[in-house]
Amino acid sequence: MIHPLAKQKDLKHFAAIDLGTNSCRLLIATPTTAGFKVVFAFSRMVRLGEDLAQHQRILEGPMNRTILALKFCAEKMSEFNVEHYKAVATAACRMAENRDEFIERIHQESGLTVDVIDESTEAELSLFGCSGLLKPQYPYAIVFDIGGGSTEVIWVSHSTKGSPTIIDYVSVPIGVINQDLNQLTAKTILAPMEHMFEKLSAKNNISSYLAQDQVQMIGTSGTVTTLAAIDMNLKKYDRKYIDGVMVSSNRLLSIIDQLYQMSNDEKLAHSCIGHSRADLIIPGAEIFKCIHHFWPVKNLIIADRGVREGILMKMLQSST
Repeated sequence: MIHPLAKQKDLKHFAAIDLGTNSCRLLIATPTTAGFKVVFAFSRMVRLGEDLAQHQRILEGPMNRTILALKFCAEKMSEFNVEHYKAVATAACRMAENRDEFIERIHQESGLTVDVIDESTEAELSLFGCSGLLKPQYPYAIVFDIGGGSTEVIWVSHSTKGSPTIIDYVSVPIGVINQDLNQLTAKTILAPMEHMFEKLSAKNNISSYLAQDQVQMIGTSGTVTTLAAIDMNLKKYDRKYIDGVMVSSNRLLSIIDQLYQMSNDEKLAHSCIGHSRADLIIPGAEIFKCIHHFWPVKNLIIADRGVREGILMKMLQSST
């Protein structure tokens, strides 16, 4: 949606691009006293990590789809006279043997410079982007992101006196695209993830804080936003109803049970799943179940925000 004042020449415009394993996302925003106002948003499913696990390389088809999306981003940034931008790439480009070649091709064909960020930077940006959803009555938080090529879980300290602080985190190279997760294979494939979650939990004594009701949980990913949309019986996905909503974890688990009973055709026909997520929702659900097994909070805050918003907030802070 374009804000009616978006193209006034006296407004400064900033842009953030998040190139993930599954999607290419753009936000263009102007500064406000409270942070920023989004004047243009774009998201396209490019499946950059398609077959990456088998080949260890980004293939030609995913490259072409992604560059087309990035060209569109560059055109929109030019149209809005964007003064400053930052574009980052995450798990797929971290893993790919031909990432340098791909990043150079992006620059040659779109004019954009894309930085491949490491896991710690991705975790920091995700937290920063979701920080507005943290509730001050909880001194700790778990923030997770189920991505296309990796899953991040961040253990956070939060107080009313300052910005949230990352105490610890894990990034596991298992996501909804790069692994063939289903009910039959998930237990074996998710074993490394469970091991890392167990270490994170034990190292930080998270279970004791959970028992004292001192921990909130925020989930940011297409998996949890889709589950929330199904829970709300939306006729189609709409961010304004999803971002920041609190949902019972047991309710989400119940929806997952329903999804297991649905045929692929039924998922394709569902207004909140459709062709874009029919083959991704079960892998994401298996990862969510794994997260919930280790940290069974009663309620989950759903975030339709993350890396892009974190980039913008940091850019705007540094420009003031």
